[in-house]
Amino acid sequence: MSRVFLAEENSLGRRVVVKVLSPELAEGLSSERFTREVRLAARLQHPNVVPVLTAGQLASLPYYTMPFIDGASLRERLVAGPLALAEAVTVLRDVARALAYAHVNGIVHRDIKPENVLLTGGAAVVADFGIAKAIAESAGASGSAGTLTALGMAIGTPAYMAPEQAAGDPDTDHRADLYAWGLLAWESLVGRHPFSDRLTAMALIGAHMTRIPEPVATLRSEVPTSLSSLIARCLAKDPADRPTDARELLVALDGVMMTPAEPIPASAPAQTPSIAVLPFANVSGNAEDEYFSDGMTEEVISELSRLRGIRVAARTSSFAFKGTRTDMRTIAEQLGVRTILEGSVRRSGSRVRIAVQLVSAADGLNLWSDRYDREIADIFTLQDDIARAITGALEIHLTPNAPRGTVDPAAYDLLLRGRFLFFQYQAVQALACFERAAEIDPSFVLAHAWIGFASILGANIHLLPAERGYARGRAAGERVRALDPSLAEGMVLGAAVALWFDWDRKKGESLARQAVRAAPALSIAYEFLGWSLIVGEQFDAGIAAFEEGYALDPLSDFMLCHLIVAHSYAGRDARAIEVAQGGIARSPGSSPLHHLLGVALLGAGRMHEARDALLRANELSPGMAQLPSALACALAATGDREGAMRSAAELEVAARLGKVSLTEVACAHLWLGDEETAFSWLERDLAGRANWGTSSWVHIDPRFRRLRGHPRFEAILRQIGFVNAPLVTPG
Repeated sequence: MSRVFLAEENSLGRRVVVKVLSPELAEGLSSERFTREVRLAARLQHPNVVPVLTAGQLASLPYYTMPFIDGASLRERLVAGPLALAEAVTVLRDVARALAYAHVNGIVHRDIKPENVLLTGGAAVVADFGIAKAIAESAGASGSAGTLTALGMAIGTPAYMAPEQAAGDPDTDHRADLYAWGLLAWESLVGRHPFSDRLTAMALIGAHMTRIPEPVATLRSEVPTSLSSLIARCLAKDPADRPTDARELLVALDGVMMTPAEPIPASAPAQTPSIAVLPFANVSGNAEDEYFSDGMTEEVISELSRLRGIRVAARTSSFAFKGTRTDMRTIAEQLGVRTILEGSVRRSGSRVRIAVQLVSAADGLNLWSDRYDREIADIFTLQDDIARAITGALEIHLTPNAPRGTVDPAAYDLLLRGRFLFFQYQAVQALACFERAAEIDPSFVLAHAWIGFASILGANIHLLPAERGYARGRAAGERVRALDPSLAEGMVLGAAVALWFDWDRKKGESLARQAVRAAPALSIAYEFLGWSLIVGEQFDAGIAAFEEGYALDPLSDFMLCHLIVAHSYAGRDARAIEVAQGGIARSPGSSPLHHLLGVALLGAGRMHEARDALLRANELSPGMAQLPSALACALAATGDREGAMRSAAELEVAARLGKVSLTEVACAHLWLGDEETAFSWLERDLAGRANWGTSSWVHIDPRFRRLRGHPRFEAILRQIGFVNAPLVTPG
């Protein structure tokens, strides 16, 4: 109902939010009455209330301003899943405090929802108090009360309206806010809205009138009965059956007993020291040295990841804040860490100066800072010194990493240049840098490790033939393990080759577990452990491994994709869809997330929705290699045989050019009803090992479920080592 702007208030030098009512809505309102009502709400001054600063009218458009809150909304937080019990109680208590204060002062919110709850500095604050009432009152004062109905708008949000509010009861009072609080609590603890299956405003309103949400405690066992009962009381259809006021919520919340059995992940910030290393600033005066400062950041992350007893946010998530001015508390909340390391890098010839400081995210206190001037040849000693200083500042005692000696400066520079290219998916160019580094310094173990990663990446994205890419990956992994048997990267390379190329799942799992032990904070190690378990149909353990990796890299769409695929391959299509939709809410422009949503919808039998999701993925990334296969399935299932055949033809051309696996072509023909052609492509793929991994999971791919039990398909499974594998069914 408004346009929202972030502005600078010049007189005070602060950022403010300006909300201007839309012209269509303003047309039917009394601007004077709106301003008067907003000024009443502006009297609210409470730590958990975002205050209204000013209100007025410009060019016939009413507006109001609020302070800018540098933090995420509860809606953004819920994208990552339900809140931990302690976190949920803290948020809900803060919202209840805001409601209790406002209600005593005669202000009802009428639009409590996750979007209006902002998380900042470890607290929750509520925005837009009194605005919904101001719109309603000013519409009535103008004599145009029907304007809202004509525009298809309601005072409030249908998903969070109390039954009496949705019915337009003029006696609706503060207890409507208690109903919305109950919905907020239910969603925070369960991770979804209780009526999330209702997709239209009218369907939602009908659910509020007739449906009783399932008790939270039955969906999440660690939620205390007292809290579950409180939420159920708030969601009573009759306002008289709800708590009397928000102060009663506070009393009840204070009595909630936190059960000691509540499961907390071993890596949770509450138990384990945790850190995010933000991208170091390049202060060399040369923009071309950006690769060097990025590379130094990555090296420090890698060094810390090898230590036991400390949780380190992965590169992808830390680098998401590069170039931003995000508040440290917000960064810490999004990455789940307590401390943040920031710094700068200045390179001059063969010397490098690094200035770093370790900051407590909770209070901004500087825990430790230092400056290092070293020769690049001694860079590993410098990194080890930084790691030791950090662990000392955090007062933890860790077993130090084995010393790595010195490195040729030219070889090290090539390593950093290569990694800069690698993270831009320029695998071939990156590989050339790594190979040159290894030529200059044959004992440089990291150069050999990245030769392996770049070779496998090149095979995975079809820039190198699979046989060549994986052969080089195998050789590089063996070289790494010979030079440094303790280096986790060598174990990860071995796991990748064993799992995706040799079809040796048990060896892949063994090496991945070794990598996790060697580097407990290395997210890629959990990625390969997860896949080794998933392809072995140990779904619960595999998903747990992916969740551990995602916890280390919470802003990575790539890690989220692993979770979606894992749920889909486990036959848990509903959960796969839910995770994919949550990811899309955070990254609406991600083609892979729309693609995987489409695949999950295919598995669930929701063919038309699958087609729409896949068409959206195609709009976002028309050249995506795997997309035509899933799209052919969806088009065939929805009766567009001609479109499906076009997609299959595209796949065949791409397969002959080595840009997509033959298994994807087989999948398209299977859904077109041509089993003979599908088996022909599938068997050719397995015989030539011409792809990097699809053969390893063909037995659990939901697109091939219909072939389970077919003698020819079972023979293929035996060929790749899956004998009498259990049937995966949706659930």
